[in-house]
Amino acid sequence: MRLLKQLLLAFAIIITSVVLCAIGGGFIGKLIAVKFPNYYPSVFPAAATQPYFDASEMGIATGIGQGAAAGLLVGAVVVLALAIANRRRDGLGR
Repeated sequence: MRLLKQLLLAFAIIITSVVLCAIGGGFIGKLIAVKFPNYYPSVFPAAATQPYFDASEMGIATGIGQGAAAGLLVGAVVVLALAIANRRRDGLGR
């Protein structure tokens, strides 16, 4: 039962981290699109020539993707740190 609780906690930490970082990334992407309107057209020149290209949407989408990836990394590091701390607390690490 203890292992199940630890696995659920780890899963919750990773999911929470991914969601929060994705939201933050979306906001940062939107901010970049608003403050620097030529940034995304210069990064994606082929897409910028299309009539449906919207720099704000591109900023939000790339920000969400990059934020989710960063959140996955952050969540994994937090779970690893908790696992190491629990292992030492339980007397298993020597």
